Amino acid sequence: MQNLKYIFICLSFTLFVQITDSQGQSHFAQKADSLFSEKKYQEAANLYTDLIKKHDINKGLAYLKLAYIHENQGEFSLAIYYLNEYHKLHPDEKVFDKINQMAAENGFQGYGQSDLNFFSLIVQKNTVWVLLIATLIITYSFVILFLKRNKNITIPRAHKVSLTLGILAVLLVINFPKVYKTGIIHKKEAFVREMPAAAAGVVETLTEGSKVNIIGKKDIWLKLWEDGKIRYIKENDLWIIGQE
Repeated sequence: MQNLKYIFICLSFTLFVQITDSQGQSHFAQKADSLFSEKKYQEAANLYTDLIKKHDINKGLAYLKLAYIHENQGEFSLAIYYLNEYHKLHPDEKVFDKINQMAAENGFQGYGQSDLNFFSLIVQKNTVWVLLIATLIITYSFVILFLKRNKNITIPRAHKVSLTLGILAVLLVINFPKVYKTGIIHKKEAFVREMPAAAAGVVETLTEGSKVNIIGKKDIWLKLWEDGKIRYIKENDLWIIGQE
């Protein structure tokens, strides 16, 4: 009986904390929206940033408002960063075009319809459909292979290939967001090097606002994919899109 009473008290306390935290989030979110409406943009930006870091709020809307605030203040690299964060949550061609337009107007590098960026957009927008189609292909191919094997019928190469491609497609879609990320340079200058070492040769100097494609990490260095080659840049030189 005492154990049940203890469990009840713990559950009641947990529920109270959750309700209190939710009310706190709602209060601060309303305050941030009020400041935004009053055009007190810096105060609103501070609150939105804090809410995103500490609370489970409507991040998409907060990202859009932060992008608007920083664009209005002439901080275009930050504006593009938050637009990219929004785009990652809600892939949209209009937002994609806005990002590229702002980048072109400010001379930022690494934007536009590169093969990798285009593929990333397609995967983000059609993840469910790609997984569904790939699953259907795998199921169909597996059933055909199973039935023909039981009947000792020669299995056509096409069925084996379709099964393999279906499995690879599923693995690619599932792991692509983990393997491939993008980042926005936030320093005036950032050096891209041949190897992950401060003494390694500099192959390119990127300026604030430039975008890079990240395919891995080694200690304090991020592994980049540039023009078919692997390069390296210091992690603290940029903001990583979708970094939790």
